[in-house]
Amino acid sequence: MPKEEQAIIVSAGGASARLHLCADGLWRWHYYEDGKRRTASAKSLHAARKRAKERLQDTVTARKHHRSLSASEASLFSAWLASRKGAPLLSSVASDYLAQKNAAGYSEHHLRTLRQDLENISKAFPHAITVVTALELQSYIDAMTCGPRRKNNVRQVLCSLFRWARDRQILPDQRTAADMTAPAKIERKPIQVFSPDEVVSILSAAGKEWRPALAIQAFAGIRTEELSRLNWGNVMLKKRLIEVPAAAAKTGRRRLVPIFENLATFLAGQHSGKDSITPPELMDTLIKRLVRSGIDWKKNGLRHSYGSYRCAQIADPARVAFEMGNSAQMVMRNYHEAQELETAIQWFSVTNTEPVIFDSLPETETVRAA
Repeated sequence: MPKEEQAIIVSAGGASARLHLCADGLWRWHYYEDGKRRTASAKSLHAARKRAKERLQDTVTARKHHRSLSASEASLFSAWLASRKGAPLLSSVASDYLAQKNAAGYSEHHLRTLRQDLENISKAFPHAITVVTALELQSYIDAMTCGPRRKNNVRQVLCSLFRWARDRQILPDQRTAADMTAPAKIERKPIQVFSPDEVVSILSAAGKEWRPALAIQAFAGIRTEELSRLNWGNVMLKKRLIEVPAAAAKTGRRRLVPIFENLATFLAGQHSGKDSITPPELMDTLIKRLVRSGIDWKKNGLRHSYGSYRCAQIADPARVAFEMGNSAQMVMRNYHEAQELETAIQWFSVTNTEPVIFDSLPETETVRAA
């Protein structure tokens, strides 16, 4: 311990602190926080006086507020304060939360995205979850370099995490800090769909390797990410069904999607059940090639087209929602009454020219609309 050479008393509102000039040239003093004795230091006496006095004044003010509380209010405050002492780190809570989701059987895609979001959040807040404020969380979300939908997805992860912690009495508040953040405003844009003639051009330009996968998106409405996790074993052509297992579904729930007669013409052939439906080439690479060939590509256009034309075909949003793995509300908002029945009939009449083994098809094979 360095030998103390000098001591000066600083007072404020009946509280005092003793400043010590130590052998290393620093002024040090002690104070109490959360019931623990702590040490502070400053390079100059002026800075030490100022900082020590500010802390003393904060302590005196806190004591005055505490004395003004009723017995019940003081009890509640003490319980609130006690709950924050020794609270777990946010990273620890996030780890337990992820483990619970994993045990619940959520899809690997959902878990992978959730795991990455929780890792980023834990790095941004490397302290107890109880001290994280709504302002800090809002600043974190606002600073993200992404679109409003992605920001809202991360906000939802935060809300779910903090509510999970509250339900396990890690957080005592009825309304968590995450719930106090504001969602990003999303500009609602009308969905874009392809016409029957456009899908013919897309399927013809894509080539035989990609044609079955694109046809499944167009005439079964399966998401690109979901499709990438399916193999030919999920295609039950005789039963006219495509299985989207829970592990592949975005929602983590298994569903069965019908194979219509026109889609069956794209799926006929001998395929190994373990082979992936999508080629090893990235979808982004295919889209760039299609755009270079003159295709006006619309993001999620094949899936949006299925939802719109299927609603026009059967006028049953709840059934379409089940087939697409969406909510009925979303289907009603985006797809219901969006297209005419006549165009829907044309869409589901687009067929492959020859329903034969794809490996034997010539490169010049084309797609036709019935």
